[in-house]
Amino acid sequence: FKKLSTSQRSLVVRVAPKVIVGSKEAALWEEELRAHGYYWDTSALVPMKTLVLDLGLSEMDLLGQMKPKTRQNIRLSQRRGVTTKVVKGDTIAKNVNYLDEFYTVYHQNCQRIGIKSMPRKQIETLFKTLCENLFVFYAYLNSGELGTVASFIVNGDTIWYQMNGSTAKGRHDFATNLVVWEGMLEGKRRGCRWFDFDGVRDERYRYTKDENWDGITRFKVGFGGEEVTYLGTYIKRLPFLKKARQCGFEG
Repeated sequence: FKKLSTSQRSLVVRVAPKVIVGSKEAALWEEELRAHGYYWDTSALVPMKTLVLDLGLSEMDLLGQMKPKTRQNIRLSQRRGVTTKVVKGDTIAKNVNYLDEFYTVYHQNCQRIGIKSMPRKQIETLFKTLCENLFVFYAYLNSGELGTVASFIVNGDTIWYQMNGSTAKGRHDFATNLVVWEGMLEGKRRGCRWFDFDGVRDERYRYTKDENWDGITRFKVGFGGEEVTYLGTYIKRLPFLKKARQCGFEG
Protein backbone atom coordinates (compact mmCIF):
# COMPACT_ATOMS: atom_id res chain seq x y z
CA PHE A 1 0.00 0.00 0.00
CA LYS A 2 2.89 2.37 0.80
CA LYS A 3 4.33 2.15 -2.71
CA LEU A 4 0.92 2.68 -4.33
CA SER A 5 -0.08 5.57 -2.06
CA THR A 6 3.27 7.29 -2.67
CA SER A 7 3.00 6.93 -6.45
CA GLN A 8 -0.55 8.31 -6.36
CA ARG A 9 0.39 11.08 -3.88
CA SER A 10 -2.38 9.98 -1.55
CA LEU A 11 -2.96 11.84 1.71
CA VAL A 12 -5.25 9.19 3.15
CA VAL A 13 -5.31 5.43 2.63
CA ARG A 14 -8.30 3.33 3.70
CA VAL A 15 -8.27 -0.46 3.61
CA ALA A 16 -11.16 -2.89 4.10
CA PRO A 17 -9.84 -6.47 3.89
CA LYS A 18 -12.44 -9.07 2.98
CA VAL A 19 -11.45 -11.41 5.78
CA ILE A 20 -13.85 -12.79 8.37
CA VAL A 21 -13.55 -11.73 12.01
CA GLY A 22 -12.06 -14.50 14.13
CA SER A 23 -10.15 -16.14 11.28
CA LYS A 24 -6.36 -16.50 11.14
CA GLU A 25 -6.32 -14.26 8.06
CA ALA A 26 -8.13 -11.50 9.97
CA ALA A 27 -5.63 -11.69 12.84
CA LEU A 28 -2.69 -11.44 10.44
CA TRP A 29 -4.25 -8.53 8.55
CA GLU A 30 -4.95 -6.61 11.75
CA GLU A 31 -1.44 -7.21 13.06
CA GLU A 32 0.18 -6.03 9.84
CA LEU A 33 -2.09 -3.01 9.42
CA ARG A 34 -1.42 -1.77 12.95
CA ALA A 35 2.30 -2.42 12.55
CA HIS A 36 2.29 -0.11 9.51
CA GLY A 37 0.42 2.71 11.21
CA TYR A 38 -3.18 1.93 10.28
CA TYR A 39 -5.94 2.21 12.87
CA TRP A 40 -9.64 1.43 13.09
CA ASP A 41 -11.82 3.78 11.05
CA THR A 42 -15.17 4.73 12.55
CA SER A 43 -16.57 5.18 9.02
CA ALA A 44 -16.88 1.96 7.01
CA LEU A 45 -15.55 1.96 3.45
CA VAL A 46 -18.00 -0.79 2.43
CA PRO A 47 -20.60 -2.76 4.45
CA MET A 48 -18.67 -4.82 6.98
CA LYS A 49 -21.48 -7.13 8.10
CA THR A 50 -23.77 -8.89 5.68
CA LEU A 51 -25.95 -11.92 5.02
CA VAL A 52 -24.88 -14.54 2.50
CA LEU A 53 -27.17 -17.19 1.02
CA ASP A 54 -26.08 -20.39 -0.68
CA LEU A 55 -27.59 -20.45 -4.17
CA GLY A 56 -26.42 -24.04 -4.56
CA LEU A 57 -29.55 -24.98 -2.62
CA SER A 58 -32.69 -25.97 -4.51
CA GLU A 59 -35.51 -23.47 -4.92
CA MET A 60 -37.53 -25.42 -2.36
CA ASP A 61 -34.68 -25.28 0.16
CA LEU A 62 -34.14 -21.55 -0.43
CA LEU A 63 -37.83 -20.95 0.24
CA GLY A 64 -37.69 -23.31 3.20
CA GLN A 65 -34.97 -21.35 5.01
CA MET A 66 -36.96 -18.10 4.80
CA LYS A 67 -39.08 -16.87 7.65
CA PRO A 68 -42.74 -17.85 7.08
CA LYS A 69 -43.82 -14.21 6.69
CA THR A 70 -41.24 -13.55 3.94
CA ARG A 71 -42.26 -16.68 2.05
CA GLN A 72 -45.92 -15.75 2.40
CA ASN A 73 -45.27 -12.21 1.13
CA ILE A 74 -43.61 -13.54 -2.03
CA ARG A 75 -46.64 -15.68 -2.76
CA LEU A 76 -49.05 -12.85 -1.94
CA SER A 77 -47.21 -10.58 -4.38
CA GLN A 78 -47.56 -13.16 -7.14
CA ARG A 79 -51.26 -13.70 -6.36
CA ARG A 80 -51.88 -9.96 -6.49
CA GLY A 81 -50.67 -9.91 -10.07
CA VAL A 82 -47.21 -8.37 -9.62
CA THR A 83 -44.99 -9.20 -12.60
CA THR A 84 -41.27 -8.66 -13.09
CA LYS A 85 -38.95 -7.82 -15.96
CA VAL A 86 -35.17 -8.12 -15.90
CA VAL A 87 -33.06 -5.64 -17.91
CA LYS A 88 -29.27 -5.53 -18.34
CA GLY A 89 -27.35 -2.48 -17.19
CA ASP A 90 -26.08 -1.35 -20.59
CA THR A 91 -29.61 -1.57 -22.03
CA ILE A 92 -30.86 0.74 -19.26
CA ALA A 93 -28.01 3.20 -19.82
CA LYS A 94 -29.04 3.50 -23.48
CA ASN A 95 -32.76 3.81 -22.79
CA VAL A 96 -33.82 7.03 -21.08
CA ASN A 97 -37.23 5.59 -20.15
CA TYR A 98 -35.72 2.65 -18.26
CA LEU A 99 -33.24 4.98 -16.56
CA ASP A 100 -35.96 7.50 -15.64
CA GLU A 101 -38.14 4.77 -14.14
CA PHE A 102 -35.31 3.33 -12.12
CA TYR A 103 -33.95 6.61 -10.83
CA THR A 104 -37.35 8.07 -9.94
CA VAL A 105 -38.39 5.15 -7.74
CA TYR A 106 -34.89 4.69 -6.28
CA HIS A 107 -34.39 8.40 -5.50
CA GLN A 108 -37.83 8.88 -3.95
CA ASN A 109 -37.29 5.81 -1.78
CA CYS A 110 -33.94 7.18 -0.55
CA GLN A 111 -35.69 10.41 0.41
CA ARG A 112 -38.37 8.45 2.26
CA ILE A 113 -35.90 6.56 4.46
CA GLY A 114 -33.52 9.50 4.84
CA ILE A 115 -30.40 8.36 3.03
CA LYS A 116 -28.45 10.04 0.24
CA SER A 117 -29.11 8.65 -3.22
CA MET A 118 -26.40 8.05 -5.79
CA PRO A 119 -26.35 10.79 -8.48
CA ARG A 120 -28.21 9.88 -11.65
CA LYS A 121 -25.15 10.41 -13.85
CA GLN A 122 -23.10 8.10 -11.65
CA ILE A 123 -25.79 5.43 -11.87
CA GLU A 124 -25.85 5.74 -15.65
CA THR A 125 -22.05 5.34 -15.79
CA LEU A 126 -22.19 2.34 -13.46
CA PHE A 127 -24.84 0.63 -15.57
CA LYS A 128 -22.94 1.37 -18.78
CA THR A 129 -19.63 0.10 -17.37
CA LEU A 130 -20.83 -3.14 -15.82
CA CYS A 131 -23.08 -4.02 -18.80
CA GLU A 132 -24.49 -7.54 -18.44
CA ASN A 133 -22.78 -7.97 -15.04
CA LEU A 134 -25.38 -5.60 -13.63
CA PHE A 135 -29.09 -6.12 -14.09
CA VAL A 136 -32.27 -4.59 -12.72
CA PHE A 137 -35.59 -6.16 -11.88
CA TYR A 138 -38.61 -3.93 -12.51
CA ALA A 139 -41.76 -5.06 -10.69
CA TYR A 140 -45.08 -3.90 -12.14
CA LEU A 141 -48.34 -3.99 -10.23
CA ASN A 142 -51.57 -5.46 -11.56
CA SER A 143 -52.53 -1.94 -12.70
CA GLY A 144 -49.38 -1.73 -14.84
CA GLU A 145 -47.80 0.83 -12.49
CA LEU A 146 -44.15 0.39 -11.54
CA GLY A 147 -43.96 -0.66 -7.89
CA THR A 148 -40.37 -1.67 -7.20
CA VAL A 149 -36.90 -1.62 -8.73
CA ALA A 150 -33.78 -3.44 -7.56
CA SER A 151 -30.33 -3.70 -9.09
CA PHE A 152 -27.94 -6.63 -8.71
CA ILE A 153 -24.23 -6.94 -9.50
CA VAL A 154 -22.55 -10.18 -10.55
CA ASN A 155 -18.90 -10.65 -9.61
CA GLY A 156 -17.44 -14.10 -10.12
CA ASP A 157 -19.50 -16.64 -8.18
CA THR A 158 -21.35 -14.00 -6.15
CA ILE A 159 -24.36 -11.81 -6.86
CA TRP A 160 -24.83 -8.63 -4.79
CA TYR A 161 -28.17 -7.02 -3.94
CA GLN A 162 -27.48 -3.36 -4.60
CA MET A 163 -29.69 -0.28 -5.11
CA ASN A 164 -33.44 -0.58 -4.68
CA GLY A 165 -36.60 1.41 -4.25
CA SER A 166 -40.34 0.96 -3.98
CA THR A 167 -43.54 2.97 -4.04
CA ALA A 168 -46.20 2.82 -1.34
CA LYS A 169 -48.33 0.61 -3.60
CA GLY A 170 -45.34 -1.58 -4.38
CA ARG A 171 -44.71 -2.15 -0.69
CA HIS A 172 -48.40 -2.85 -0.13
CA ASP A 173 -48.27 -5.62 -2.74
CA PHE A 174 -44.93 -6.94 -1.41
CA ALA A 175 -43.16 -6.33 -4.71
CA THR A 176 -39.94 -5.76 -2.75
CA ASN A 177 -40.00 -9.37 -1.53
CA LEU A 178 -40.68 -10.64 -5.02
CA VAL A 179 -37.78 -8.83 -6.72
CA VAL A 180 -35.28 -10.18 -4.18
CA TRP A 181 -36.56 -13.70 -4.81
CA GLU A 182 -36.37 -13.17 -8.57
CA GLY A 183 -32.83 -11.82 -8.12
CA MET A 184 -31.85 -15.05 -6.35
CA LEU A 185 -33.31 -17.14 -9.16
CA GLU A 186 -31.50 -15.04 -11.77
CA GLY A 187 -28.28 -15.59 -9.84
CA LYS A 188 -28.85 -19.34 -9.97
CA ARG A 189 -29.50 -19.15 -13.73
CA ARG A 190 -26.21 -17.29 -14.16
CA GLY A 191 -24.34 -19.98 -12.27
CA CYS A 192 -23.63 -17.91 -9.14
CA ARG A 193 -23.04 -19.79 -5.90
CA TRP A 194 -23.61 -16.99 -3.38
CA PHE A 195 -26.15 -14.21 -2.87
CA ASP A 196 -24.79 -11.30 -0.81
CA PHE A 197 -27.25 -8.82 0.73
CA ASP A 198 -24.49 -6.16 0.82
CA GLY A 199 -24.98 -5.00 4.37
CA VAL A 200 -27.02 -5.41 7.55
CA ARG A 201 -26.89 -3.52 10.83
CA ASP A 202 -23.38 -3.50 12.29
CA GLU A 203 -23.13 -2.41 15.93
CA ARG A 204 -19.53 -1.32 15.35
CA TYR A 205 -20.56 1.58 13.12
CA ARG A 206 -22.77 4.54 13.98
CA TYR A 207 -24.34 4.82 10.53
CA THR A 208 -26.24 1.55 10.94
CA LYS A 209 -27.67 2.36 14.37
CA ASP A 210 -30.68 4.38 13.26
CA GLU A 211 -34.16 2.86 13.06
CA ASN A 212 -34.05 2.63 9.26
CA TRP A 213 -31.30 0.04 9.50
CA ASP A 214 -33.44 -1.97 11.91
CA GLY A 215 -36.11 -2.25 9.22
CA ILE A 216 -33.58 -2.93 6.45
CA THR A 217 -31.98 -5.69 8.51
CA ARG A 218 -35.30 -7.30 9.46
CA PHE A 219 -36.28 -7.41 5.80
CA LYS A 220 -33.04 -9.10 4.74
CA VAL A 221 -32.95 -11.53 7.68
CA GLY A 222 -36.36 -12.78 6.57
CA PHE A 223 -34.71 -14.49 3.58
CA GLY A 224 -32.41 -16.61 5.75
CA GLY A 225 -28.73 -17.16 5.06
CA GLU A 226 -25.63 -16.85 7.22
CA GLU A 227 -24.39 -13.67 8.87
CA VAL A 228 -20.81 -12.81 7.94
CA THR A 229 -18.74 -10.14 9.71
CA TYR A 230 -15.60 -8.79 8.07
CA LEU A 231 -12.64 -7.23 9.86
CA GLY A 232 -13.63 -3.63 9.20
CA THR A 233 -12.09 -0.52 7.68
CA TYR A 234 -8.64 0.74 8.66
CA ILE A 235 -7.20 4.15 7.84
CA LYS A 236 -3.79 5.78 7.65
CA ARG A 237 -3.11 9.47 7.22
CA LEU A 238 0.19 10.72 5.90
CA PRO A 239 2.28 12.86 8.29
CA PHE A 240 1.40 16.11 6.49
CA LEU A 241 -2.33 15.51 6.88
CA LYS A 242 -1.92 14.50 10.53
CA LYS A 243 -0.14 17.79 11.22
CA ALA A 244 -2.81 19.73 9.33
CA ARG A 245 -5.53 18.11 11.45
CA GLN A 246 -3.69 18.99 14.65
CA CYS A 247 -3.48 22.60 13.49
CA GLY A 248 -7.18 22.65 12.61
CA PHE A 249 -6.74 23.05 8.85
CA GLU A 250 -8.62 19.96 7.66
CA GLY A 251 -12.01 20.74 6.17
